[in-house]
Amino acid sequence: MKRTMKMLAAICLAAGMLAACQGAASPGKEAAPDAAAEGSAMSQELPPVEEMMEALAGYQEGTAGSSLKRYIAACGVLNFAEEYTGEEGPLREAVDAWLAESEELEVEAVREGWPDVQDAAKEILTQGIDELAEVLEDAGNPNRFDQYHQDRYDRVAGVLDQALQEE
Repeated sequence: MKRTMKMLAAICLAAGMLAACQGAASPGKEAAPDAAAEGSAMSQELPPVEEMMEALAGYQEGTAGSSLKRYIAACGVLNFAEEYTGEEGPLREAVDAWLAESEELEVEAVREGWPDVQDAAKEILTQGIDELAEVLEDAGNPNRFDQYHQDRYDRVAGVLDQALQEE
């Protein structure tokens, strides 16, 4: 029994040393923990960009329910804008990363639908939640706030404009 335990301990120790040596020999592997740490730090600073981008991707003109999905997408951007108080740089990086990781058709749908989503967002900003309560209720009440701020929306919309115009 002792011999088996010693053998297992030796194997585990050898495997651990081998893994440590391989990690030290590969400089590319070293960046992964730092990237993960930066990613978790960014996710703490940024509200979920993915949620906003998925809401945008959910709208496609001419599809079933598109008139309501337009408001869902607009509220996705407006909700994000209300929560995001950081710099534009990290937001742009997160949007660019989402665009790079997404399917080409999904990215194209976001680009094509963005002007309609902007119109819906402007409608929400100018008319207010109360005036559009019936439409928003039909869309599943995607608004998380009772009021949205134009300046916050403009900042996020500007980043999206730039990112979506580049190809």
